[in-house]
Amino acid sequence: DCPNKLLTMLFSDIVGSTKIKQQFGDSKAVSIIEDHHSIVRELLLVTTSGQEVSTSGDSFFIVFETPSEAVIFALKWQDRIRDFAYSHGLDLSDRIGIHVGEVYSSKTTVPGKDIDYNGIQVDTTARLMSLAQGNQILLSQCAFENAKQMLEGVQIPGVDMISWKPYGRYSIKGVNSPIEVFEVGETGAALLKQPPDSDKAYRID
Repeated sequence: DCPNKLLTMLFSDIVGSTKIKQQFGDSKAVSIIEDHHSIVRELLLVTTSGQEVSTSGDSFFIVFETPSEAVIFALKWQDRIRDFAYSHGLDLSDRIGIHVGEVYSSKTTVPGKDIDYNGIQVDTTARLMSLAQGNQILLSQCAFENAKQMLEGVQIPGVDMISWKPYGRYSIKGVNSPIEVFEVGETGAALLKQPPDSDKAYRID
């Protein structure tokens, strides 16, 4: 049996992929998304603890040992994808959610994968990501507090000055307790904007 683990989880989703399929057709759109995924995996390769758990269409589920490494990775990711979209004239961006929680780990029979992670904390990470908009990295409280403490005053290679923003507590569908939501992003480049209320999530204070 695999033991339970406390992990920093990252979920992502491409915003604008449907529009790209309509604009370029399926074949070209698939090629663009493959290029996007190659950039993400190239960045992941040079992390210390980053592990790709699964990829489904436009989405990634990646885990790290620490919130600070997940945040550094996400900031570099957003920077590279902004450049990629601009250089190719694409209306494409990523939304990212980062959360810390204890998960149930189990061996998997899926080819190329050794382990899978499940539980309410995985679902919470996905829900947090779904609250984000394109070009935005949202964090839950534990991820925010730990990453900010570790990265305060640190110069991240390839990333300019960063901003940290608190947005208050959100009630998110499928998550029992409200979540304190925060954002981190490159100043002047990231969205850095309060997530809007929706039928799946809304700010309560």
